Amino acid sequence: MPPTSNRRKRNVTAFVLLSIWLIAVITVVLWRRPEFWVEPNQRFERAEALAKEGRPREAIAAVDLALAKEPGNVGYLVFKGYRQLDLGDNAGAQQTFSRALAIDPSHAEARLGSASALAQLDKRDEALTTLQPLSPETVSSAQLHRRSQLYSTLDAPQSALAAYRAHSRALSTQLTLARGLTFASAD
Repeated sequence: MPPTSNRRKRNVTAFVLLSIWLIAVITVVLWRRPEFWVEPNQRFERAEALAKEGRPREAIAAVDLALAKEPGNVGYLVFKGYRQLDLGDNAGAQQTFSRALAIDPSHAEARLGSASALAQLDKRDEALTTLQPLSPETVSSAQLHRRSQLYSTLDAPQSALAAYRAHSRALSTQLTLARGLTFASAD
């Protein structure tokens, strides 16, 4: 056999072996999926799934990994704060909600969570102060209901009644809109 034929066979064999090796390496890397490829939102979705399974400690660990990549994500902080409340870590929850409020002072869930943690820590006046900026026009009906319950828990009957009235008005408005939509769709 001529020397070019041997060289060609070795080149083809080397190319085939290199290709097989590269395919194997890429397959292993994709299958194992290194940590740096896992996106924060995927970690958060895992944390949500763990919380739904009743595993708040593992959910906190998962959301901490998401927060390591996105420390300013208020949604992740609020989620973590509520999981801390689930575990009875009221001081930790308060710190987490405070971090969230430092980033977004108007975040209703962060305010409600912070007030809940403060109430559990017997810091009534701070809890009431935390709830005051919540405007009935900017929060959901469910949030208004929770605010009313918190005021009641904090032994603030006038504020509880005002919050309850705002909640009732919001429900009435929603019911009126729903009826209007039903009537309009019947035409």
